[in-house]
Amino acid sequence: MAAGIALSPAMSGCSTVAAPQPPPPRPSVRAPEAPRQAVAVPFDSAWHAALSFFAEHKFPVETSDRARGTIASARFIVSSGDSAAWLKCDKLSTPLLEKPPTTLSVSATLRVELHPDGDSTVARISLAASAFEQKPPTSSEPGGGTVTVDCPSTGHLEGALLARMRGGAAP
Repeated sequence: MAAGIALSPAMSGCSTVAAPQPPPPRPSVRAPEAPRQAVAVPFDSAWHAALSFFAEHKFPVETSDRARGTIASARFIVSSGDSAAWLKCDKLSTPLLEKPPTTLSVSATLRVELHPDGDSTVARISLAASAFEQKPPTSSEPGGGTVTVDCPSTGHLEGALLARMRGGAAP
């Protein structure tokens, strides 16, 4: 008796296998040590301004520990316009504002550490980001290629957050 596999009519037609999805972009394991910045406002004011900044920019808060003075985001996707302003991803073959011929995704985490210092606050702000670039197939790379690079901060985001904590409006 021969064993066989019966195929339903739905299974006997043509099928397309989806290409495997690239891994999600990853932020750097650790951002470079950020300098301490004096903020001439009381801790409570700096704390509330930092939380307001996170909410306004829709950064997902992963940690909010007032006793330790720490606010940290979960990984978030950075828009191409914000990437160009906030990050230096110069190791990519495609500039951040030009999507084709690659698929480009940038993700980041933001961490704020605040510590009271008399009537003032000392702040340390660090932005860790990386870009993932999926290149199209070429004759030398028939399956395309992927590149993941760490993107150092330009300091613009950190500067906007410091301005907000000091009582100025963030851009």
